[in-house]
Amino acid sequence: MACGIGLDISEKKQLEKEVLEVQKMEALGTLAGGVAHDLNNVLGGIMGYTEIIKSHLEDGETPNMKHVDVVLDSCRRGAGIVQQILMFSRRTGEKKIPLQLYSVVRDAVKLITHTILKSIEVKQDMARDKTTILADPNQLHQVAMNICTNAWHAMRESGGVASPAV
Repeated sequence: MACGIGLDISEKKQLEKEVLEVQKMEALGTLAGGVAHDLNNVLGGIMGYTEIIKSHLEDGETPNMKHVDVVLDSCRRGAGIVQQILMFSRRTGEKKIPLQLYSVVRDAVKLITHTILKSIEVKQDMARDKTTILADPNQLHQVAMNICTNAWHAMRESGGVASPAV
């Protein structure tokens, strides 16, 4: 006479899989937090020394002042991205504020124009809509930058005209 016992452990296996996934996400969050803090320190140094340079420029050095302002704006955007990484690592909510979409897109286009190849012409055709939306400005700016960067990648070989329209 044969006798056997069967035990369904599929639920236990699924639970173990979920626990492992949570542990991976916690490790990733810890890593992201460490990287974000390191980047914050680097950006802080760049911003600090750029502010010192700016304080030594004369009013007549307008072209140089514009370049310094671009560096400072880029550092501020970088700091915003670092804050997003920190939000991810801490699992906190984003900071939504009232803002105008036009302004965020305009700033992103201005920043990307300084960094793309000269074989690509950027034309701005944006409605100056004063509609206010509730959004995280850093996330919205990142979306606009990603769209512009994707357009640049698509045109960098043969050139072209990037015409972001809002």
